[in-house]
Amino acid sequence: MHFERLELRDFRLYSRVDVSFEPGLNVLVGPNAAGKTSVLEALSLLATGRSFRGAADADMVRTGGKAYRVRGRVTGTLSSHVIEVSFLSREDGPSRRELSVDGRHLARPGEMLGRVPVVSFRPDDLTLVKGGPAERRRFLDTLCGQTQPSYREALMRYHRNLTQRNALLSDIAGRRLSAASSRRLLEPWDEALIEEAARVQSARAAVLQALREPAAEAFREVAVGLLEITYAPDRFDPGRLEEELLRQVTLSGPHRDEVVLTVDGRDARRFASQGQQRSAVLALKLASLGLLEEKARERPILLLDDVMSELDPRRRASLLPLLGRGQAFVTTTDRLGLERTLTEGDLCGNVVAWFTVAEGAVRREGSP
Repeated sequence: MHFERLELRDFRLYSRVDVSFEPGLNVLVGPNAAGKTSVLEALSLLATGRSFRGAADADMVRTGGKAYRVRGRVTGTLSSHVIEVSFLSREDGPSRRELSVDGRHLARPGEMLGRVPVVSFRPDDLTLVKGGPAERRRFLDTLCGQTQPSYREALMRYHRNLTQRNALLSDIAGRRLSAASSRRLLEPWDEALIEEAARVQSARAAVLQALREPAAEAFREVAVGLLEITYAPDRFDPGRLEEELLRQVTLSGPHRDEVVLTVDGRDARRFASQGQQRSAVLALKLASLGLLEEKARERPILLLDDVMSELDPRRRASLLPLLGRGQAFVTTTDRLGLERTLTEGDLCGNVVAWFTVAEGAVRREGSP
Protein backbone atom coordinates (compact mmCIF):
# COMPACT_ATOMS: atom_id res chain seq x y z
CA MET A 1 0.00 0.00 0.00
CA HIS A 2 1.40 3.44 -0.89
CA PHE A 3 0.41 7.01 -1.64
CA GLU A 4 1.29 7.97 -5.21
CA ARG A 5 0.14 11.57 -5.17
CA LEU A 6 -1.05 14.30 -2.83
CA GLU A 7 -2.89 17.51 -3.68
CA LEU A 8 -3.52 20.25 -1.12
CA ARG A 9 -5.66 23.37 -1.57
CA ASP A 10 -5.76 25.98 1.19
CA PHE A 11 -4.71 23.38 3.76
CA ARG A 12 -2.80 24.68 6.79
CA LEU A 13 -0.11 27.04 5.45
CA TYR A 14 -0.29 25.67 1.89
CA SER A 15 -2.14 27.53 -0.83
CA ARG A 16 -1.53 24.86 -3.47
CA VAL A 17 0.61 21.72 -3.47
CA ASP A 18 0.80 18.92 -6.04
CA VAL A 19 3.43 16.31 -5.22
CA SER A 20 4.14 12.71 -6.17
CA PHE A 21 5.65 10.12 -3.84
CA GLU A 22 7.46 6.81 -4.23
CA PRO A 23 6.55 3.40 -2.76
CA GLY A 24 9.62 3.26 -0.48
CA LEU A 25 11.19 5.74 1.93
CA ASN A 26 10.27 9.41 1.38
CA VAL A 27 12.10 12.04 3.45
CA LEU A 28 10.85 15.60 3.98
CA VAL A 29 13.52 18.09 5.08
CA GLY A 30 12.89 21.63 6.25
CA PRO A 31 13.08 24.06 9.18
CA ASN A 32 10.61 24.08 12.04
CA ALA A 33 7.14 25.43 11.17
CA ALA A 34 7.80 24.93 7.45
CA GLY A 35 4.82 22.57 7.03
CA LYS A 36 6.39 19.10 7.16
CA THR A 37 3.97 17.84 9.80
CA SER A 38 1.06 19.24 7.80
CA VAL A 39 1.95 16.97 4.87
CA LEU A 40 1.85 13.93 7.15
CA GLU A 41 -1.35 15.22 8.72
CA ALA A 42 -2.95 15.40 5.27
CA LEU A 43 -1.94 11.80 4.53
CA SER A 44 -3.38 10.68 7.86
CA LEU A 45 -6.56 12.60 7.11
CA LEU A 46 -7.00 10.69 3.86
CA ALA A 47 -6.40 7.38 5.60
CA THR A 48 -8.55 7.84 8.71
CA GLY A 49 -10.81 10.81 8.04
CA ARG A 50 -9.35 12.75 10.96
CA SER A 51 -6.29 14.80 11.86
CA PHE A 52 -3.63 12.92 13.83
CA ARG A 53 -3.22 16.15 15.79
CA GLY A 54 -6.86 15.99 16.85
CA ALA A 55 -7.48 19.31 15.05
CA ALA A 56 -10.92 20.55 14.05
CA ASP A 57 -11.59 21.07 10.34
CA ALA A 58 -11.81 24.84 10.73
CA ASP A 59 -8.29 24.87 12.21
CA MET A 60 -6.89 23.16 9.10
CA VAL A 61 -8.13 25.87 6.71
CA ARG A 62 -5.38 28.22 5.56
CA THR A 63 -5.43 31.60 7.31
CA GLY A 64 -7.83 33.90 5.53
CA GLY A 65 -9.58 31.08 3.71
CA LYS A 66 -12.97 29.44 4.14
CA ALA A 67 -12.34 25.96 2.77
CA TYR A 68 -9.70 23.31 2.27
CA ARG A 69 -9.37 20.29 0.00
CA VAL A 70 -7.04 17.30 0.41
CA ARG A 71 -6.88 14.75 -2.39
CA GLY A 72 -4.63 11.72 -2.84
CA ARG A 73 -4.15 8.62 -4.91
CA VAL A 74 -3.33 5.44 -3.03
CA THR A 75 -2.37 2.12 -4.59
CA GLY A 76 -2.53 -1.30 -3.00
CA THR A 77 -1.83 -4.84 -4.09
CA LEU A 78 -5.08 -5.23 -6.00
CA SER A 79 -6.47 -1.75 -6.61
CA SER A 80 -5.90 2.00 -6.75
CA HIS A 81 -8.20 4.70 -5.37
CA VAL A 82 -8.53 8.47 -5.31
CA ILE A 83 -9.57 9.71 -1.86
CA GLU A 84 -10.73 13.25 -1.14
CA VAL A 85 -11.60 15.18 2.01
CA SER A 86 -12.94 18.73 1.78
CA PHE A 87 -14.37 21.26 4.19
CA LEU A 88 -16.28 24.51 3.68
CA SER A 89 -16.95 26.99 6.45
CA ARG A 90 -20.11 29.06 6.02
CA GLU A 91 -21.15 32.22 7.83
CA ASP A 92 -24.79 31.90 6.77
CA GLY A 93 -25.27 28.24 7.65
CA PRO A 94 -23.67 25.06 8.92
CA SER A 95 -20.20 24.12 7.73
CA ARG A 96 -19.98 21.30 5.22
CA ARG A 97 -17.53 18.40 5.24
CA GLU A 98 -17.38 15.92 2.38
CA LEU A 99 -15.50 12.67 1.89
CA SER A 100 -15.29 10.67 -1.32
CA VAL A 101 -13.54 7.65 -2.79
CA ASP A 102 -13.17 7.49 -6.59
CA GLY A 103 -15.71 10.30 -6.89
CA ARG A 104 -18.34 8.47 -4.83
CA HIS A 105 -19.62 10.48 -1.90
CA LEU A 106 -19.37 8.70 1.44
CA ALA A 107 -22.44 9.17 3.58
CA ARG A 108 -20.62 8.04 6.72
CA PRO A 109 -17.02 8.80 7.77
CA GLY A 110 -16.61 5.21 8.96
CA GLU A 111 -16.65 4.06 5.33
CA MET A 112 -13.13 5.48 4.92
CA LEU A 113 -11.57 3.41 7.66
CA GLY A 114 -9.74 0.23 6.80
CA ARG A 115 -8.99 1.27 3.22
CA VAL A 116 -5.53 2.67 3.93
CA PRO A 117 -3.74 1.20 6.97
CA VAL A 118 -1.47 3.84 8.49
CA VAL A 119 0.56 4.16 11.69
CA SER A 120 2.06 7.45 12.85
CA PHE A 121 4.98 8.08 15.21
CA ARG A 122 5.14 11.59 16.68
CA PRO A 123 6.90 13.25 19.65
CA ASP A 124 3.48 14.12 21.08
CA ASP A 125 2.65 10.40 21.29
CA LEU A 126 4.10 10.43 24.80
CA THR A 127 0.65 11.64 25.91
CA LEU A 128 -0.50 8.06 25.31
CA VAL A 129 1.18 7.25 28.62
CA LYS A 130 1.43 10.60 30.38
CA GLY A 131 -1.96 11.98 29.36
CA GLY A 132 -5.42 11.25 30.64
CA PRO A 133 -7.78 8.41 29.68
CA ALA A 134 -9.13 10.33 26.68
CA GLU A 135 -5.73 10.07 24.96
CA ARG A 136 -5.68 6.30 25.25
CA ARG A 137 -9.32 6.01 24.17
CA ARG A 138 -8.52 8.09 21.07
CA PHE A 139 -5.61 5.79 20.19
CA LEU A 140 -7.79 2.74 20.72
CA ASP A 141 -10.70 4.17 18.72
CA THR A 142 -8.46 4.93 15.72
CA LEU A 143 -7.05 1.40 15.75
CA CYS A 144 -10.50 -0.19 16.19
CA GLY A 145 -11.79 1.89 13.30
CA GLN A 146 -8.99 0.78 10.99
CA THR A 147 -9.37 -2.90 11.81
CA GLN A 148 -13.17 -3.06 12.18
CA PRO A 149 -14.99 -0.87 9.62
CA SER A 150 -18.33 -0.98 11.48
CA TYR A 151 -16.74 0.32 14.69
CA ARG A 152 -16.70 4.03 13.81
CA GLU A 153 -20.43 4.02 13.12
CA ALA A 154 -21.20 2.25 16.40
CA LEU A 155 -19.07 4.80 18.26
CA MET A 156 -20.81 7.70 16.52
CA ARG A 157 -24.24 6.28 17.35
CA TYR A 158 -23.18 5.87 20.97
CA HIS A 159 -22.05 9.50 21.20
CA ARG A 160 -25.22 10.77 19.52
CA ASN A 161 -27.34 8.87 22.03
CA LEU A 162 -25.12 10.09 24.85
CA THR A 163 -25.60 13.72 23.76
CA GLN A 164 -29.37 13.27 23.63
CA ARG A 165 -29.45 11.61 27.05
CA ASN A 166 -27.37 14.40 28.59
CA ALA A 167 -29.72 16.99 27.12
CA LEU A 168 -32.69 15.11 28.55
CA LEU A 169 -31.03 14.93 31.98
CA SER A 170 -30.63 18.69 31.94
CA ASP A 171 -34.25 19.15 30.90
CA ILE A 172 -35.53 16.78 33.59
CA ALA A 173 -33.42 18.49 36.25
CA GLY A 174 -34.90 21.85 35.29
CA ARG A 175 -38.46 20.52 35.44
CA ARG A 176 -37.91 18.75 38.78
CA LEU A 177 -39.79 15.61 37.75
CA SER A 178 -40.26 12.64 40.04
CA ALA A 179 -37.82 9.75 39.93
CA ALA A 180 -40.42 7.48 38.34
CA SER A 181 -41.23 10.00 35.59
CA SER A 182 -37.55 10.62 34.99
CA ARG A 183 -36.86 6.93 34.54
CA ARG A 184 -39.71 6.54 32.06
CA LEU A 185 -38.41 9.41 29.95
CA LEU A 186 -34.83 8.12 30.04
CA GLU A 187 -35.63 4.47 29.41
CA PRO A 188 -35.47 4.59 25.54
CA TRP A 189 -32.10 6.37 25.66
CA ASP A 190 -30.81 3.98 28.32
CA GLU A 191 -31.68 1.01 26.10
CA ALA A 192 -30.03 2.62 23.08
CA LEU A 193 -26.87 3.40 25.08
CA ILE A 194 -26.65 -0.13 26.46
CA GLU A 195 -26.88 -1.60 22.94
CA GLU A 196 -24.21 0.64 21.37
CA ALA A 197 -21.98 0.51 24.46
CA ALA A 198 -21.86 -3.27 24.16
CA ARG A 199 -20.66 -3.02 20.54
CA VAL A 200 -18.04 -0.38 21.33
CA GLN A 201 -16.63 -2.13 24.38
CA SER A 202 -16.58 -5.55 22.73
CA ALA A 203 -14.51 -4.15 19.85
CA ARG A 204 -12.15 -2.32 22.19
CA ALA A 205 -11.62 -5.44 24.28
CA ALA A 206 -10.83 -7.55 21.20
CA VAL A 207 -8.26 -5.09 19.86
CA LEU A 208 -6.51 -4.71 23.21
CA GLN A 209 -6.37 -8.47 23.61
CA ALA A 210 -4.64 -8.67 20.22
CA LEU A 211 -2.15 -5.95 21.24
CA ARG A 212 -1.25 -7.28 24.67
CA GLU A 213 1.41 -9.88 23.87
CA PRO A 214 3.02 -8.14 20.84
CA ALA A 215 3.34 -4.92 22.85
CA ALA A 216 4.92 -6.73 25.80
CA GLU A 217 7.39 -8.43 23.47
CA ALA A 218 8.27 -5.16 21.70
CA PHE A 219 8.80 -3.49 25.09
CA ARG A 220 11.25 -6.21 26.16
CA GLU A 221 13.33 -5.47 23.05
CA VAL A 222 13.92 -1.83 24.00
CA ALA A 223 13.58 -1.61 27.78
CA VAL A 224 13.85 -3.49 31.04
CA GLY A 225 10.61 -4.62 32.65
CA LEU A 226 7.21 -6.10 31.88
CA LEU A 227 4.68 -3.94 30.07
CA GLU A 228 1.06 -4.93 30.71
CA ILE A 229 -2.03 -3.45 29.08
CA THR A 230 -5.37 -3.77 30.84
CA TYR A 231 -8.72 -2.68 29.51
CA ALA A 232 -10.98 -1.21 32.21
CA PRO A 233 -14.43 -0.78 30.64
CA ASP A 234 -16.89 1.45 32.45
CA ARG A 235 -20.23 -0.34 32.16
CA PHE A 236 -23.25 1.89 31.63
CA ASP A 237 -25.26 1.99 34.87
CA PRO A 238 -28.74 3.60 34.73
CA GLY A 239 -28.99 3.24 38.49
CA ARG A 240 -27.03 6.44 39.18
CA LEU A 241 -29.95 8.68 38.24
CA GLU A 242 -29.98 10.84 41.37
CA GLU A 243 -26.33 11.84 40.96
CA GLU A 244 -26.72 12.26 37.19
CA LEU A 245 -29.64 14.65 37.63
CA LEU A 246 -27.58 16.65 40.10
CA ARG A 247 -24.66 16.91 37.66
CA GLN A 248 -26.82 16.78 34.48
CA VAL A 249 -24.44 14.38 32.73
CA THR A 250 -24.19 10.63 32.11
CA LEU A 251 -21.69 9.26 34.59
CA SER A 252 -20.95 5.81 33.17
CA GLY A 253 -20.30 4.15 29.84
CA PRO A 254 -17.57 3.78 27.18
CA HIS A 255 -16.86 7.53 27.25
CA ARG A 256 -15.29 6.85 30.65
CA ASP A 257 -13.34 3.70 29.73
CA GLU A 258 -9.68 3.49 30.69
CA VAL A 259 -6.69 1.63 29.29
CA VAL A 260 -4.23 0.98 32.09
CA LEU A 261 -0.54 0.66 31.27
CA THR A 262 1.76 -0.78 33.90
CA VAL A 263 5.48 -1.56 34.00
CA ASP A 264 6.36 -4.30 36.45
CA GLY A 265 2.93 -3.91 38.01
CA ARG A 266 3.19 -0.17 38.64
CA ASP A 267 1.20 2.55 36.85
CA ALA A 268 3.36 3.70 33.94
CA ARG A 269 1.83 7.16 34.00
CA ARG A 270 2.93 7.83 37.56
CA PHE A 271 5.94 5.62 38.22
CA ALA A 272 7.68 4.73 34.93
CA SER A 273 10.80 6.63 33.94
CA GLN A 274 10.74 8.88 30.87
CA GLY A 275 12.67 6.22 28.98
CA GLN A 276 10.21 3.51 29.97
CA GLN A 277 7.31 5.73 28.96
CA ARG A 278 8.84 6.30 25.52
CA SER A 279 9.44 2.57 25.23
CA ALA A 280 5.81 1.86 26.12
CA VAL A 281 4.61 4.22 23.39
CA LEU A 282 6.96 2.66 20.87
CA ALA A 283 5.81 -0.83 21.87
CA LEU A 284 2.14 0.13 21.42
CA LYS A 285 2.84 1.56 17.99
CA LEU A 286 4.85 -1.46 16.86
CA ALA A 287 2.12 -3.81 18.07
CA SER A 288 -0.46 -1.69 16.21
CA LEU A 289 1.60 -1.95 13.06
CA GLY A 290 1.60 -5.73 13.23
CA LEU A 291 -2.14 -5.89 13.90
CA LEU A 292 -2.96 -3.60 10.97
CA GLU A 293 -0.78 -5.60 8.62
CA GLU A 294 -2.48 -8.80 9.71
CA LYS A 295 -6.00 -7.42 9.30
CA ALA A 296 -5.48 -5.45 6.08
CA ARG A 297 -3.09 -7.94 4.47
CA GLU A 298 -1.19 -4.88 3.29
CA ARG A 299 1.89 -3.27 4.77
CA PRO A 300 0.74 -0.15 6.60
CA ILE A 301 2.11 3.22 5.58
CA LEU A 302 4.40 4.72 8.24
CA LEU A 303 4.36 8.41 9.15
CA LEU A 304 7.37 9.38 11.29
CA ASP A 305 7.24 13.02 12.32
CA ASP A 306 10.68 14.06 13.56
CA VAL A 307 10.92 11.10 15.94
CA MET A 308 14.42 9.83 15.19
CA SER A 309 16.00 12.67 17.16
CA GLU A 310 13.75 11.78 20.14
CA LEU A 311 14.93 8.16 20.41
CA ASP A 312 18.13 6.73 21.84
CA PRO A 313 20.15 4.23 19.76
CA ARG A 314 18.44 1.17 21.24
CA ARG A 315 14.94 2.42 20.45
CA ARG A 316 15.99 3.67 17.02
CA ALA A 317 17.34 0.20 16.30
CA SER A 318 13.87 -1.28 16.84
CA LEU A 319 12.30 1.23 14.48
CA LEU A 320 14.85 1.39 11.65
CA PRO A 321 14.12 -2.05 10.14
CA LEU A 322 10.54 -0.92 9.48
CA LEU A 323 11.82 1.73 7.08
CA GLY A 324 13.00 -0.98 4.74
CA ARG A 325 9.47 -2.36 4.36
CA GLY A 326 6.66 -0.69 2.46
CA GLN A 327 6.15 3.04 2.18
CA ALA A 328 7.33 5.40 4.90
CA PHE A 329 7.44 9.18 5.33
CA VAL A 330 10.06 10.70 7.61
CA THR A 331 10.36 14.39 8.48
CA THR A 332 13.48 16.07 9.83
CA THR A 333 15.10 19.43 10.32
CA ASP A 334 18.56 17.85 10.24
CA ARG A 335 19.36 16.02 7.02
CA LEU A 336 22.92 15.11 8.01
CA GLY A 337 21.78 13.74 11.35
CA LEU A 338 19.10 11.64 9.70
CA GLU A 339 21.58 10.33 7.15
CA ARG A 340 23.85 9.20 9.99
CA THR A 341 20.89 7.50 11.68
CA LEU A 342 19.87 5.72 8.49
CA THR A 343 23.45 4.64 7.96
CA GLU A 344 23.34 2.94 11.39
CA GLY A 345 20.63 0.69 10.01
CA ASP A 346 22.26 0.36 6.60
CA LEU A 347 19.23 2.19 5.18
CA CYS A 348 20.63 5.37 3.70
CA GLY A 349 20.45 3.81 0.26
CA ASN A 350 16.77 3.00 0.85
CA VAL A 351 15.71 6.64 0.53
CA VAL A 352 13.96 6.79 -2.81
CA ALA A 353 12.97 10.46 -2.68
CA TRP A 354 14.15 13.54 -0.78
CA PHE A 355 11.84 16.56 -0.52
CA THR A 356 12.56 20.11 0.56
CA VAL A 357 9.75 21.81 2.49
CA ALA A 358 9.96 25.59 2.69
CA GLU A 359 8.00 28.77 1.95
CA GLY A 360 4.70 26.99 1.45
CA ALA A 361 6.04 24.52 -1.09
CA VAL A 362 7.06 20.85 -1.20
CA ARG A 363 9.71 20.21 -3.84
CA ARG A 364 11.31 16.93 -4.76
CA GLU A 365 15.07 17.09 -5.19
CA GLY A 366 16.03 16.83 -8.82
CA SER A 367 12.66 18.18 -9.98
CA PRO A 368 12.42 21.49 -11.83
